Order: sequence, then C-alpha cells, then structure tokens
Amino acid sequence: MSDLVPTGMSELDIYLRDRYTPQDTTNQLTSTPEEAADIRKKCSYVRKKWYFPVLENLGPIPKGLTSPLGTPTAGLGPFEKLPGDIVSNILLRLDVKSFRNFRNLNAKAHRITEIVIDCKDVMVHGKAAFISISRTGLSRHITIGEIHLALTSHKCNFCEEYGPLLFLPTCTRTCHECLRTSPRMAMIGTEEILPFYTRFGMYKGHGNRSHLLKSLRKSSMAVMKVRDHLRPRRMIKNARCVSVDDLFWFQEELGFETSDSMRALFDKEWLHYRTAACVNFPYLNTSTGVLEKGLSCRGCQEAFNERRLQAIATGTTYGAVANRDTCYSHEGFQGHFQNCEHAKLVWENSELPGREAWFAANGGAHWGITERTEYCGRFVAQLPEVNNEEFWVSVGVAAQVVFYACLLIGYAKWHTLAASSGGV
Repeated sequence: MSDLVPTGMSELDIYLRDRYTPQDTTNQLTSTPEEAADIRKKCSYVRKKWYFPVLENLGPIPKGLTSPLGTPTAGLGPFEKLPGDIVSNILLRLDVKSFRNFRNLNAKAHRITEIVIDCKDVMVHGKAAFISISRTGLSRHITIGEIHLALTSHKCNFCEEYGPLLFLPTCTRTCHECLRTSPRMAMIGTEEILPFYTRFGMYKGHGNRSHLLKSLRKSSMAVMKVRDHLRPRRMIKNARCVSVDDLFWFQEELGFETSDSMRALFDKEWLHYRTAACVNFPYLNTSTGVLEKGLSCRGCQEAFNERRLQAIATGTTYGAVANRDTCYSHEGFQGHFQNCEHAKLVWENSELPGREAWFAANGGAHWGITERTEYCGRFVAQLPEVNNEEFWVSVGVAAQVVFYACLLIGYAKWHTLAASSGGV
C-alpha cells in the first residue's frame, strides 16, 4: 500500500495542495505593504540614464497637447451621438497624427479625448511617448491603442523581464539588454547607409545625402529624426535613423546594395542609434492604479562597483553589468530582494554606501563624450570602403565614346572644308 493512505490523502490531493495552497511565508522578509514600500525606498532606485541619452522632451510643449481649448461650443455632428465604446474603439485605432488633428479640431473633440479612459491614460501617463513620437516624425506609424497597450503591460516584448524603455519605431516595450542585442531593434543612421547607396553614384557628399533623404521620405518606412548624442538638446540636421529590418525590406525601392555580411554588420549593437530611438516609459498597473517606474537594485550596483575596483586592482575584466542594468516592477523587485544577498546587506546597513549612492541618486550615468565617440568609432571603423566600380567604368567608357565622337566630327568637318577649298 502507498504510504499516503494513513493520511487519508491521495496523490492527486497532494498535488492540488502543493499547487494551489499559498506557500509558507514565514521565511519572507516582508509581510505588509508598508514594509515592502520601505524596502523599495531603501534598496532600489529609478534608472533613467543608459550610457547614451534616450529621447527627452526638451523645450516647450505645444499647448494643444496638454491644455483644454476652452469651453465646448461647436459640436461634432453625428460622431458625438455614437455609443461610448464605439467612440473609444475609433480613437484607439487612430494614428498619433490623426488623433492630434481630431483632438485640436475644437473644444468638444478635445473634451471627448479626455473622457475616454484609455485615451486619457495615454495623455496623462504616456505623454512622453506621445510627444516624442510626434517630434521624431513617427506619428503616422503608431496608433494610440499601441501606446496604451505598451503603457499597461510591464514585460519586455522579447523576454520575460521588466521593460523600462519604449522603442518608438515599433512602440515596443523593452529591457536594456534586449535593446542592446535584439536584431529586431537594430537601427542605422543615414551616414552609415551612404557608402552603400549607389543609385545616385554621380553625386558626392551633400548631393548624394539629399537624394537619400528624399528617397527615405517618399518610402513607406518609419524614418526618425535623430538627436545628437553628444548634444542631446539638439537634433542632427540632415540625418535620419531607420530600422535595419525596414531598410532591407525596402532595399529595392531605395536602390540599396545588400549582402548577408552587410546584414550581419548592421544587426550589431549601434547602441547610440537604438538608445536615441527610445524613451523612459512607466508602467500603469491597472489592478492597483499605481504608475510604476522601473526599479534597479542598489545592492547589484554596489556589487558591480566592488568587482570593478577589484578588477582594476588585479588588471582583469569584470562583469555584473547585466545585473546592474536589470529593472523590476514593484512586485518583481520583491521577488528579487528575497534572492539578492547584496540588496539584503543594503537593507541591513544603517546608511547607504557613498559610492553607490552617487550613481543611484543620478539615476545611472551617461558615458562621457570621449567614451561615446570611441564607441561610435568602433562601429564606423567596421564599415567597408565601397568603390562604385561599375559607375566609374561606365563614366570612363562614356568619356571615351564622347572623345572619339568629337574626333570623328572634327575630322568630318576638316574633310568637308578641305574638299570645298579644292573645289574652288
């Protein structure tokens, strides 16, 4: 007989008990929401800086984006008679540009966009994405519903981790590790595309660049304006950034030379372009109504510093960057805290470590201009020299044809003149 018989429980009973009975919490360090909040306050910080600057809403924001347009007077005709759920579905399917046009139609339209809950959430909590999408030229490619979906989901679209960033070209929530490594978020700038853009081989420098920019504008691609990573308050003039996926999908339309080795090259990090296509994006927890910002672990940052100093002293390399760059939701951080010995040390210490506190107080750190320039140079140096041999050969052939044609014409004229003189 089974040894389960004396207890009066079958194997199924045991399974159901273990599967659905709440786990013993006697070993957990927190038991109340207040204690959990205290732990988050002391052992975590909000990461806002990621080596290269992300997009920020620097400068004045158009009044129509945030402020009501007076008291409603003019109506919207049959539209305002539609049921609320239909109005909500219509507005969520509008791209950002169309939504802005409707919102600024009159005060009545502006008020409707503030009544629809999902649209209101986007305008109140997802404003950073809404404005950045408008300013970078992506407003025709992203819908209000896509922004709301990203706002109310906390997981990275490529893994199970928390995603503190929003990748604007596809309105995709992502963690920093996936942003850095995923080919689906590979971005490339027009300066790196130019050597492979041979449709207008006759133009050099600014001439070829203007033709490339014009071709990008006419295409169906999502083309982004790019902030200068050395001067984040400025946009780079006559420079754009595109998805590598889109670039290879529309290669024939653009007249773009491609190869497998080139695709492998473009799929690499290019972190300055990937980061420039992102904004820090909060998570709206619809079950609690709390707007959460991604939390990083102070303990993991302190461990990173310790290993870095040890490595410098011994002349070796050091790791733990991925741990330091990981973010968590409020609930996720509680699970991390249970297993992170470094976070528990921070919790037990009466004061925070001074070295770590600087990094946490600043929400991370950007690389200096020298480090950024060296990083960008490392990738630019990998771009091969492209000589448009076919073009220059055709130019040489054309020049020879023109030369011999002129020679023949000159000889014919001379022969005609000579014949005329002999005839006189």
